[in-house]
Amino acid sequence: MWLELSVTADLAAVEALSALFHQHGEGGVAVDQPFYTDPEGERYGIDFLRPAKVSTYLPDTAEGEQRRKRIEEGLWHLSAFNLAPIGELQVRKIAEDDWANAWKEHYQPLRIGSLLIKPTWRDVDVDPGTVVVEIDPGMAFGTGVHQTTRMCLAQVERLVQPGWTILDQGTGSGILAVAAARLGADLVLARDIAEVAVEATEENARRNGVLDKLRIHRIDTNSTAIDQVVLSPDQPPADMIVANIIANVLIKLAPAFVLASRPGALLVASGIIRERADEVADVLAREGYRIEDRNGEDERVTLLARLATTPSSASS
Repeated sequence: MWLELSVTADLAAVEALSALFHQHGEGGVAVDQPFYTDPEGERYGIDFLRPAKVSTYLPDTAEGEQRRKRIEEGLWHLSAFNLAPIGELQVRKIAEDDWANAWKEHYQPLRIGSLLIKPTWRDVDVDPGTVVVEIDPGMAFGTGVHQTTRMCLAQVERLVQPGWTILDQGTGSGILAVAAARLGADLVLARDIAEVAVEATEENARRNGVLDKLRIHRIDTNSTAIDQVVLSPDQPPADMIVANIIANVLIKLAPAFVLASRPGALLVASGIIRERADEVADVLAREGYRIEDRNGEDERVTLLARLATTPSSASS
């Protein structure tokens, strides 16, 4: 059994709630944002006048109960600041099979350039030259449907070169790591805080025949930022880092990303709400990155940055 924890809140509180749920939850965070459509269903966008729903999952165990209490404490502190309306925490028990199967009908194959992201339970005709990535996220985040994942996939498909080393920080289902390996990367360092993400990434890498290209690790969020990114002295420098996380974590890990990269390496930073995109860009610039591209979809932004070829004076 699993516990589903959810809170409805003003959109201004979504990032703080996501950070809290990401820290203590299992398998990522789901944000159900309210949308509007016109009568013909042709135009849509986020309805800022209605609250969003933020959810995460915990195992129905003694450990899960302790983590639920930490989430409740965090919610109390967030509410005490009165930054934005936050509703009561809702908790319900669900069977893993019910959770794992109910959402599958909503996921369809997704084409991004030469990539075809195909759920394992869907059959589809494949054109010559298509790079197929079969994904079953299990309890982990990442099927390609979320806008931040799509934007990251587009950058990975466009930029990854054969022979590269890729660091995927916050790998979720492993969709970006597996795609990079299928596109020719020699080595992909896949990291996540959740055990279910590590398990899903390993299974998806095996399913796609690229397990030998991946080094998959569960990271300890209690360790220093550098120890969350550079896990061993023999870790090769990354040619590209992909981090589909949230602004707070990107800001915290920015100096460590520099130390984990070769000069001139790329960083795809995603999961950023529009209101904080400039803040993240400024932090990256202080660490020696140059912003080369900025893409947005709905209220999420993905930044493409390149590390300077000489050390930044701000970091020295």
